[in-house]
Amino acid sequence: MHLCFENELPETRNRIWIQHDAAPSCTSADAIAWLNENCPDRWIGKGGPVEWPPRSPDLSPLDFFLWGCMKSRVYLNGKPATLQQLVMNINEAAVSIRNDLADIEWTRTMETRLRACVQARGRHFEQYI
Repeated sequence: MHLCFENELPETRNRIWIQHDAAPSCTSADAIAWLNENCPDRWIGKGGPVEWPPRSPDLSPLDFFLWGCMKSRVYLNGKPATLQQLVMNINEAAVSIRNDLADIEWTRTMETRLRACVQARGRHFEQYI
C-alpha cells in the first residue's frame, strides 16, 4: 500500500479512502498499523474505522467493475505473446481506465447498489440489479 501512496501528491493522498477485504495480508498487525497511521479515519475494512458490510462484494468497484474491465482491455487483441506484451497491455489498460473514469457507468450506479445492499440486509444482491 505504501508504494501506491508514495506516488500520490500530498493533496490527493489526504482525500483517498482505502478499502480492503478480510484477506490475511490486509488484516495483519503491520497493515492495520500502517492504515491507522497513514489513513486515519479513511479506510474501510475488518478492524477499521468503517467496517465493510459482510458478504457484500457487490459494493466493491474492484469486484463488480475493475477486474472484468481490465481483463477485457488487456485481452482486447487476443492473448499477449510475451510477458513484456502482457505487462504493456496491463499498463495501457490501467491508463485508459483512469482516463475514462468520469464516463464509466459504475460511478452512476453506486447509489442503486447501496440501496440494494440495505434491502438485502448485507447479503449478495448483484442478481437483483
